[in-house]
Amino acid sequence: MRGANLNEESRGMTGSVLDDLRARWVRGFVAMPELDSVEASGQPAIRALLSFAGSAMAPYCR
Repeated sequence: MRGANLNEESRGMTGSVLDDLRARWVRGFVAMPELDSVEASGQPAIRALLSFAGSAMAPYCR
């Protein structure tokens, strides 16, 4: 199965990119100290992951 890693930098990672890659899963990483000053839902990488969960990728987001 093909997948994609989202390593803190979410720019350029879109649902259409994931479709082009034929990604069946997405995994993300966020620097924990960053979450001391920003709510998790406001962190760009987490926001991107949540958007994928609400897209066509939803069946593969667990």
